[in-house]
Amino acid sequence: MNSLPHEIVGAIYELLDTKEIALLRLVSNHYCQIASGFLMSEIHLILKPESFSRLVAISNHPIISQQITSILYEPDALNLLDRRTWEVSLPSRSQRTMKELDKGWMHYQRLCNIQQDLIHGGWATRQFREALTNLPKMRSFRMSIGEGFMIRSEYLRNSFREGLLQAYNHDPALLAGDLQLRSAMSSFYDAGIKLQVFECGEVSRMLFCCSEVDFKVYAETLSHVRTFKLLLNTEANDTGNEDVDYAPESSRDSKNGRLGDLISQANDLEHLDFRFDWWSVHDPIELSSLIGCHTWPRLTSVTLAMIKTGEEELLRFLCRHKRTLRKLHLDSISLNLGSWLSLVPQMRSSLHLKELRLEGTLTSKGQIFDLGYLEGAEYSPDDEVPISGRQKALEDWFQYGGYCPLTDEWAEIG
Repeated sequence: MNSLPHEIVGAIYELLDTKEIALLRLVSNHYCQIASGFLMSEIHLILKPESFSRLVAISNHPIISQQITSILYEPDALNLLDRRTWEVSLPSRSQRTMKELDKGWMHYQRLCNIQQDLIHGGWATRQFREALTNLPKMRSFRMSIGEGFMIRSEYLRNSFREGLLQAYNHDPALLAGDLQLRSAMSSFYDAGIKLQVFECGEVSRMLFCCSEVDFKVYAETLSHVRTFKLLLNTEANDTGNEDVDYAPESSRDSKNGRLGDLISQANDLEHLDFRFDWWSVHDPIELSSLIGCHTWPRLTSVTLAMIKTGEEELLRFLCRHKRTLRKLHLDSISLNLGSWLSLVPQMRSSLHLKELRLEGTLTSKGQIFDLGYLEGAEYSPDDEVPISGRQKALEDWFQYGGYCPLTDEWAEIG
């Protein structure tokens, strides 16, 4: 069996599941070496030198590097605190001895200095770019900062444990994710990689106001994207500017909107997920300024959250994609024109959805439909997220028909 070429053994592994691969790799060193590439498809990065060195080492491996398809990046950084503030911020401060505090403070300072060098010294960017040139199957990039899309991983938490304080950065330039995202996307661009999966959050809403050079880099790197998921931070302190223009001078006349410009070349786009984290600081952003009138011919699922639109505008966007659209998730959408009482029945009659999820607060014409009301709450079998009685009744009606449960009786006067 050891005489079989790499290509044949690799073809065998492609037919097996993970457990079977793990068993077959025990046959010999030859099989073990080839199996390594099939047991590792994603690289997990954090903001530590050891993590980037591991990335480069994997990229230089002749077999494993050929199987890596995805990078998960958690670029959370420690706050730069003085000793007193650091101690006050520690969990279980009173249970630690002075010797433990002194040791932890030294580790904390060392970690902070290392991270600052990584962020501002350019070493991490160079390592990232070098590694990507040796990862020919790289197609997916997921970046989660500030628990944007996921709870901080055990890998990240353990890496900062010696400094006693967990990574949770309040520096606007870092929390916003601008520096980390720009570094990663420029590296993908320089390596000639066209991503198929892009998930990023929370990142600053100033993403749409970056330089045109950076914006073109993003657009080119995402020209083949199939899954696009973006969560934007709307807090005022992420940029210090509460009057952000989502359509800078160079693209204000674009009929596709700023988000449409970013992924307008992505004709293979299948899954669009665009969210703001909340709208209590700013008015919700209008759908027209983000997507405009662009159409993606293969779009099958859409998620929108914390966005303002009009009844006709939203219906036009959905109907442009009704031939392919099968899943729709709307969370806390505000209608500045029209009414949900009119829109929901039109959506049901015009679209061919297999799945509809409406949640949060839907507002229109001074009315507030709170689908988070917990009367008759149930749980979703998939993710165990509470589903209110109102929400479930509305989704069941959309699926099976009958009497529309969305009535004036549900509405609160806004």
